[in-house]
Amino acid sequence: MWSAVAAAASLLIFLSWMLFLKSDSPKELANGYVKENFGSLSATMSEGSDNLQQGIAAYNAKDYSRAESIFLELSKNKKYAMEATKDLGLTFLARQQYDDALEQFNTLSDNDSLYANPGPFYKAVTLMQRSGPGDEEAAKLILQDIVKKELPGHKVASGWLRRW
Repeated sequence: MWSAVAAAASLLIFLSWMLFLKSDSPKELANGYVKENFGSLSATMSEGSDNLQQGIAAYNAKDYSRAESIFLELSKNKKYAMEATKDLGLTFLARQQYDDALEQFNTLSDNDSLYANPGPFYKAVTLMQRSGPGDEEAAKLILQDIVKKELPGHKVASGWLRRW
């Protein structure tokens, strides 16, 4: 009987650890977020954005090479530059081309004209997913800044910081 009690107690402790105490690695958090939120892109309703729609369709079809070439070309067009830059960064992220994704998200982050700029959050996600030397620390600093300034992604960032 004592062995059954000990086994039950051990199981209870293990389950408690799994549910409440285990912290997810930054890479796991980012992978889950990317899988859940960037599996496909939403179509935009902007007038005259047929090429943007084609890029989004290519991305959603997982034809990342075609999406990359379309978004790269559109990023040179002032009217679509920021949307295309964001989508190009997400395309690089999907292909695990982290340095290229970071370059796009840095460009996006540096743009002061956007009302809600997801660039810093996407940059943090990319750093977390890449998880190279210093990436997790840099991502944590970015996430803290996002939470402090209530930038886009601040609610997710706050939850991640609590679990990390």
